[in-house]
Amino acid sequence: MKKRVIKFSLWAFIFAILVACGDQDQVEDVEVTADPEQAAIAEDDDQVEETLTEVTYLGERYPVDGLAENLIITGSMEAMEDALLLGIEPTGAITVGGEFPDLYQSITTNAEAIGEKQQPNVETILQLDPDLILSTAKFPEDVATDLDKVTTTIPVSHIASNWQENLKLLAEITGKTSEADSILENYDQDLENVKANIVDKLNEEVIVMVRIRNGNIMIYPEDVYFNDLLYGDLGLEAPEVVQAAEAQEVISLEMFSDLNPDYLFVQMEESENQDQPDVIEELENNPIWQSIEAVKNDRVYLNTVDPLLEGGTAYSRITFLDVINEKIIGN
Repeated sequence: MKKRVIKFSLWAFIFAILVACGDQDQVEDVEVTADPEQAAIAEDDDQVEETLTEVTYLGERYPVDGLAENLIITGSMEAMEDALLLGIEPTGAITVGGEFPDLYQSITTNAEAIGEKQQPNVETILQLDPDLILSTAKFPEDVATDLDKVTTTIPVSHIASNWQENLKLLAEITGKTSEADSILENYDQDLENVKANIVDKLNEEVIVMVRIRNGNIMIYPEDVYFNDLLYGDLGLEAPEVVQAAEAQEVISLEMFSDLNPDYLFVQMEESENQDQPDVIEELENNPIWQSIEAVKNDRVYLNTVDPLLEGGTAYSRITFLDVINEKIIGN
């Protein structure tokens, strides 16, 4: 009896192996198709796992609760320019003279006014219940503290050399990192093209950009305003007076004539010159101004980019690089 049981068990075991092999052959011939609903669920799970919980910006970590759909920009025109470039529409945004500038019309159609650049309305910001606030590193401590009480607030740098980090920050918190990467890649390519052509075009000529404020001619250090593009990205030689500047400074017309630039870009915003609205006309009629090389050769360019632009941002660089390509290289 025991032998018969063993014999039966052996045959059962062999039969099971044969069935299994047959099933395996059938499985190998079947085309596997994923269930769309299950795939969607898995994809959603991946998105949940990748939910943004914090961002790191200029060495500091800031907690966030996913992507910022309800974003406030206050105090930082740099962040406004980045938003313009990425097509981000903030819930609340900065006004200039009580209104949104035409420059930002495409991203402020539905935005709420939350105060001027240096005067944020914290009460209005609180009522908008933002997910995240982008402010400016230039705010005094008491203003920064009030904003922090509303929600996570990231102070955006106004230093021109931080322009890429600024753009990447906004891209990360709004889910537009691929767009930002493409923008930076295209800028690098355009920059190399302009650099290759500008060397052949210039023969030690001096290029300067100034800003007219309160009727005065203002110059900037070589890594501030649009100078960071001219003397940094493009590698042009900065004049000694620019190299010596430690901040935005007034330069007299007499000293400026000694600088004697060959190409001159002038930015003048009317709201910054309300007491002297005719300052450009007065300069043009001044013999000292007329003696400048750029003036004599018709190489003075007024407001070739919007005078509200900060100069060091991605948007400012891209815009001004196109101007240089057109006005100096001739493309």
